[in-house]
Amino acid sequence: MAGACASPPPRTETAARAASPGVQEDAGPRYFSEDEVDLPARPLAPLEPAYPPQLRAMGLEGEVEARVVVLADGSVGGAQLVSSSDEAFTAAVRESLRDTRFHPAQRGGHPVASWVTLRLRFRLE
Repeated sequence: MAGACASPPPRTETAARAASPGVQEDAGPRYFSEDEVDLPARPLAPLEPAYPPQLRAMGLEGEVEARVVVLADGSVGGAQLVSSSDEAFTAAVRESLRDTRFHPAQRGGHPVASWVTLRLRFRLE
């Protein structure tokens, strides 16, 4: 994410365009936005990143918002940081996304790759 997130990965559904009559050129794969799918992607289990110990000890709470690419197989294809209250929270979210699996988005009854926005709050209890 912050600084460590790669640029958006290539899109996953191939869109072809005509380069000239009778010739098709691959424009690359496609990721659908949340408003283009019938059912958005959602985590198989609640996403619970580890609270950074140094921030817990300091009594700090925070929030991370990220846009995540969920591939049609439910794996994470990449993420972009939208906002974060602290780099340590960002790192915790990044780490938790490595093993997170999702129910992929559905469009027309089929799983598709899509963006999903996650807002994760770190609160002391």
